[in-house]
Amino acid sequence: ADEDWRPVTDQTRAFYSALPPRKYKFMVMASNSQGKWNREPVTFSFTIKPPFYLTWWFILISLFLIVLLVVIYIKLREQNLIKEKIILEEKVEERTAEVVLKSKEIEEKNKDITASIRYAERIQRAMLINEDAFTDTFVLFMPKDIVSGDFYWMYDNGDWMFISVADCTGHGVPGAFMSIIGHNSFNKVVREY
Repeated sequence: ADEDWRPVTDQTRAFYSALPPRKYKFMVMASNSQGKWNREPVTFSFTIKPPFYLTWWFILISLFLIVLLVVIYIKLREQNLIKEKIILEEKVEERTAEVVLKSKEIEEKNKDITASIRYAERIQRAMLINEDAFTDTFVLFMPKDIVSGDFYWMYDNGDWMFISVADCTGHGVPGAFMSIIGHNSFNKVVREY
C-alpha cells in the first residue's frame, strides 16, 4: 500500500482503510525505550479476501445458474409453443371439417336447386309452342340463365296469325314465373276474349 517507509512517529498503530483484496506484507522498524532500532524489519503477512460475490467459485456458480435458468426458460417457452401449435392445429382441423361439411351441404343444396331449375326449364320449354307451327320461321331462344323471363308466343286462329316476343322483368326463376304469367295472359286474351 505504501511505496516507501512512512515517516517516524511515536504511534503504535497503523491504519490502512479500503485496501483492495490481495496478499500484503506489513513491515515495521521500531525502537525500544532506549532508542535502539531493530536491524531487520518485523514482517507480518496477511491476505485480504474478496467478498464472496467476487470469488471465482461464486462467479462460476452464478454463470452456471444463469445459463441453466436461460435454458429452462427456453425449454418451457418451447413446450408452451408446441402446446399452442397443437391447439391451433386442432382448431384448424375442426374448422376445416366444419368448412368441408358446410361445403358439402352447399353443394348438395346447389345440386337440388340446379335440378329444380332444370325441371323448371323443361316446363318452360313445354309451355313455349313448337317452332314449326308456322312455315318459313325459326326461333332463336337463348336464355341468359337456365330459365328465362323472355318468351315467345304464337297462335293461328285460322283468320289471323298472332306472334309475340316478350321480355319480362327479371332473369332466372323470377323471370320464368313472369313469362308463365305473360304466356297465360296472351292465351286468355286472344283465345277466350
